[in-house]
Amino acid sequence: MKRFWLDDLGLKLAALLLAFALWLYVGTNQVLERRVDLKVVFTDLPANASLSNEVQSMVPVVLVGRKERVGSLETRDIKAVVSLQGVPVPVRDYPVKIQVSNVPKGVALDVPPFLVTLTGVKPTVTPTPTKKIPRVSNRKH
Repeated sequence: MKRFWLDDLGLKLAALLLAFALWLYVGTNQVLERRVDLKVVFTDLPANASLSNEVQSMVPVVLVGRKERVGSLETRDIKAVVSLQGVPVPVRDYPVKIQVSNVPKGVALDVPPFLVTLTGVKPTVTPTPTKKIPRVSNRKH
């Protein structure tokens, strides 16, 4: 039995050290997935268009990264912006890309497809001011 413990002692110590290092690495570098709902900010809305009431104002996003980075994120700091520049009007269920900013390095995002519906706005006719016509009275002074 004594021989079992002493044979290849260097390899056994190396294996033990490697197992400890692997355990330490896995224990401190846990990957976390966190689902958050981000408020969507729309920019570059064409002048002759308006957003439909059907368009979502929130988008569900999955954050993936190390536990300490993802867990400490404040969702109010993350911005989701959709530029509507170049979107045809009127259009229904048009796919647009969401730009997410203020995400720390080492955190990946899974953003679902996002669709918008734009309706055409009838131009409002502003009445032209009329000139006031002086009243003529038949009264004698």
